[in-house]
Amino acid sequence: MPDEEDARRFDAVLLAGLLLVVAVAAAFRLPHLSGNLPRIVGPDEPTIMDRALRVLHGHVALSHYDWPPASMELLGGVMRAARAVSSSLLQPHGGVYAFGRVVFVAISLAVVLLTGLVAAELADDWRDRRMIAWAAAALVALSFVSVRTSRLVHPDHLQLAFMLGALLATFAYDRSRRWPWLAGAGALAGLAGATKYVGVLIVVAAIVSILWPEPRRPRLRRAHHLGLLLASMAVGFVAGAPAVFAQPGQMWHDLGKQFGHQATGHLGYDSRANGWWFHLHQSLPGNWGYGVTALAVVGTVWVFVRGTRPQRLTAAAVIPLFALVGTSRVRFPHYVLVVVPLLACLGMVALVRLARRAGVAGGVVLAVAVGITLVPAVLDDARLVRAAGAIDTRLVAAAAVRRLDGPIRAEQYALPDGTDDFGTEPPIVECECYVAISSYKEERYRREPRRYRRQVAVYDALRAKGRVVAVIGPRRHLAYDWDLLPQWGLRRIPLTGAIGPVGPTITILDLRAH
Repeated sequence: MPDEEDARRFDAVLLAGLLLVVAVAAAFRLPHLSGNLPRIVGPDEPTIMDRALRVLHGHVALSHYDWPPASMELLGGVMRAARAVSSSLLQPHGGVYAFGRVVFVAISLAVVLLTGLVAAELADDWRDRRMIAWAAAALVALSFVSVRTSRLVHPDHLQLAFMLGALLATFAYDRSRRWPWLAGAGALAGLAGATKYVGVLIVVAAIVSILWPEPRRPRLRRAHHLGLLLASMAVGFVAGAPAVFAQPGQMWHDLGKQFGHQATGHLGYDSRANGWWFHLHQSLPGNWGYGVTALAVVGTVWVFVRGTRPQRLTAAAVIPLFALVGTSRVRFPHYVLVVVPLLACLGMVALVRLARRAGVAGGVVLAVAVGITLVPAVLDDARLVRAAGAIDTRLVAAAAVRRLDGPIRAEQYALPDGTDDFGTEPPIVECECYVAISSYKEERYRREPRRYRRQVAVYDALRAKGRVVAVIGPRRHLAYDWDLLPQWGLRRIPLTGAIGPVGPTITILDLRAH
């Protein structure tokens, strides 16, 4: 171990390196952040923003729990603070959505830094702390699902920030057995649960720390500490969701609705099987490649067999988190983000162990090989940023329909203000109007023609009766899920040259009698 002076110098270099990694992360998260705003927003962004605006205008306690409200409360509070400083802060190009995205990018950068700090605690040898910390932070900085989600008004990274903070507090408690650290771990776990319910499972690490048999820890003290942990977790949850006591019935109703959604499916993303294999062979490899995915799995198993207490506590949190995420039959790649920072840390523990066994030359070759496997992820991040700077086909279509001389109805994803779902509205065929159809909706129904026979028949009737006025599409066809994983369509975006419009293919039909 280094002396105190050397330790301070070592930690200063570690932190400086982490800040450099954070700067790299920012380079993939900030460019074109307000592209096409405020007219084109992500599917989930209005949910967060609408409720955050309620907080901004004085509704302190939100009463919706389909998504727990901590992220809305935080964003609304930040907007109130910004308005108090200067109202112009809420009026950048892109409006409040642009402001909200900057807030969540800042949170995602904090997650990169926290990942490095967690990884530093997992090193087998203090001399490996910097390498493991920088490498794990870099994996999150370059993680495709992290880059994509962090560029939206979305609660996932706030949940991760609370979770990683809870894990760091757990490590401190495990070393010292001092109750303030345990209370902090519980409160942060509760806040993670008040952001997105699944995040509360990070508390498993603290529970394992309390119950891990040690001769010097009498059973009665363990019981007291376990009670303190659960009480502080409840306090943290209530702090993030202050209306829970006022409307407990609403919370349980919305909680059941949220988890029921995972079981009943989502149009276009349904799976007949649970999600464990999907995330292992689709989400994680699409996120950072098969090489790092394999290292993450090996690292998780390896530390269980032979690991330090912090390593095993981290793995103890990964298992229930991944198990719960895998129960969902909805094929959303970003669901796996909840374990990405933890897997990054454990994967780098495995890499360093393998490198030490391979010798200096073998270790260098192994590190270079892993770096090469990350090149596609870097290129995919670059494609995502480039696509964000391109014009959306819905804006092109909006300009086209302004020239039409009759009423128009547009389904969701066809125009910026489209809300209809033609597949569930057979009377639309008799509307005597123009209609705007989006491939993002139609393709989802046509992907499962037997299951959605009635909806497909509506689209067939529309196309049979209507006269095609215009077809507005991207330069390269992009399916409705093209930007969720690189292999699903993002790689059609060129790395150089013109991109052209991106988005759905929009067909405008004239259904008026002639």
